[in-house]
Amino acid sequence: MNGAAHLAEAIESILGQTLGDLELIVVDDGSGDASRQIAEAYRRRDGRVRLIALERDPRTASGARATNVGLDAARGRYIARMDADDIATPDRLAVQLQTLTARGLDVCGGLAERFGDDDGVVWYPQSHAAIAAELVFRSGFPNATLLGRAEVLKAARFSETEAFEEYELQTRLVCEARLGNCPQVVLKIRIHAAQTTRVLRPHKSLSQWRSRFRYFSSRFPEATLDDFQAVNAIPRGLPFAGEGQLALAGRWLVRLSRLPEAALRARMARRWREACDRFYGLEAGPASRAQVEADILAAP
Repeated sequence: MNGAAHLAEAIESILGQTLGDLELIVVDDGSGDASRQIAEAYRRRDGRVRLIALERDPRTASGARATNVGLDAARGRYIARMDADDIATPDRLAVQLQTLTARGLDVCGGLAERFGDDDGVVWYPQSHAAIAAELVFRSGFPNATLLGRAEVLKAARFSETEAFEEYELQTRLVCEARLGNCPQVVLKIRIHAAQTTRVLRPHKSLSQWRSRFRYFSSRFPEATLDDFQAVNAIPRGLPFAGEGQLALAGRWLVRLSRLPEAALRARMARRWREACDRFYGLEAGPASRAQVEADILAAP
């Protein structure tokens, strides 16, 4: 993707980290703007910067190829990634590395603050168990906040055949490694019309459906297709086939919320309220609606 408009700001946010012992690998995936020239100028000025220039591959539907090239080239004990249009907070690497080592994690993400066309802090769960539950619905941390042990990330790699490669990777990593998020905002995510998430939305939606089905089926082998259809309707905003399917979705939300992290239970309760609002409209719905929400919010 062409990232010249924001690349310098992204690079500066890494070179200005409070943790300065780093190498910054900029992988240019065949850009058609001045991205390569901007990165080359930084390489000449700062010995920590390395530039890898790739030829554009029209078959590439995501940033997975460029990320994998960067993973292969990285020489440090830890690897972090970021997109060319985002901005790292000055202490991002120090905060995430401290969280990773203190909690014995293999991979650490963090909170992100949106800016540009939209704003606000994007919440993610902190514990491994809560991330595993959240992955039934969406990513467990923003891909741009990824920081992990080099041997873990190099072995896992990103799928170059999935448009939503970050979600697919996380649904694998959660079964093989110890994941967590630090509670601080470590990244500012720029929201704009040209970002990959928007441009590739239909492809990413289908890719996420495939990964969600695989993850849900492997995590809950006893689950039926009816279970998955009820759960899948929640994050996608799909209509429920009837009160029975809605009730089944509620039972799964209760099951997935049986964790100590109160913020996760609150998020599951919000999902239940939104699902009921879609089904019942302006009506309050049956008394069982309130009971399911209470069951979700109750401490395990």
